[in-house]
Amino acid sequence: MTISQSWKLYKKCFNVELASWMAYRLSFFLFLIGTAIFSLFGPVVVFLIYSNNLSFPGWTFYEALLLLGSFSLVAGIEHYAFSAIGWSTSELVRRGRFDGFLIRPVSPLKFAILRTPDIDGLAELAMGIIIVTYSIIKLQLVIQPINVLMYLLIVLAGVMFLTSIDIIAASMNFIFVKAHAIIDFFTQLRMFGKYPISIFGPMGHIIFTFFLPMGLVAFYPAQAFLGRLEWIGVIQLLLVALSFFLISLLSWRYGLRHYTSAGG
Repeated sequence: MTISQSWKLYKKCFNVELASWMAYRLSFFLFLIGTAIFSLFGPVVVFLIYSNNLSFPGWTFYEALLLLGSFSLVAGIEHYAFSAIGWSTSELVRRGRFDGFLIRPVSPLKFAILRTPDIDGLAELAMGIIIVTYSIIKLQLVIQPINVLMYLLIVLAGVMFLTSIDIIAASMNFIFVKAHAIIDFFTQLRMFGKYPISIFGPMGHIIFTFFLPMGLVAFYPAQAFLGRLEWIGVIQLLLVALSFFLISLLSWRYGLRHYTSAGG
C-alpha cells in the first residue's frame, strides 16, 4: 500500500470515527472538555507542590510545567493516533472479526492503526501545546533552532516508544484473547513519564532511560528545549526508541503467528 493509499484509508477511518462521535454532539464536546480538564490536573498538582516550598530537585516551577506540557503533547499524539489499537484488537479477536484483517490488501498492523484514531486525544495534544507555549514564555527562553530540532526529535522518539508499548499490548491479544489487564498495565506504565526521572535515583535514571525509557515522554524533551542535551545523547535516545519499536514489531509478528482464527 502506497503512502497516498494509506492517507486515503486514514481519512476514511477518521471521517467514520468523527461521524460516530458527532452523532452525540453534546457528549462529544463534553468529553473533549473533560479530557482537556484532566490534562490540567498535573499542572495543578505541581502548583500545589511548589506553593508549599517543595519542588522536583533541579527543576523550577515553569521548567516542571514544560515537562508536564511535553508529556501531554507526546501522550496526546500517541493517544490520538495509536492508543486504541490494544482495545480494538482485543475486541476484534474476542468476537472473531480479526480474520477479516488477514485477507485485506494491507498489513494487519497498518490497518489496525489506521482504523482507530481516538479523537479525544486531540484535546490532550492541544493542552500540551498550550502548556509548553506558556512555560516557554514564562521561562523567557531564547528559542534556539538546534534545541527546537532536538526537542522535536525526542518528541518523535517518545511517540515511537509509547506506540511500541501499544503494539506489544495489542500483540498479547493473540496469545491470551482477553488481555484487558495486560493492556491496562501497559497503559498505566506511561504515568511514570510525567515525572523527572532524576527523582528515582541513579538506578531509576538508568532504567527509565534504557530499559523502560519513560524519560522519552517528557523528561528528555524538556531537557532538550532547556539546552541540557548534546547531540550524542539525542542519537542514543533515538536508537533506544527505535530498538523498542523493532521489538514491538517482532512481538506483533510472534503474536500473529500464534493467532487462532474464529474458524479454528
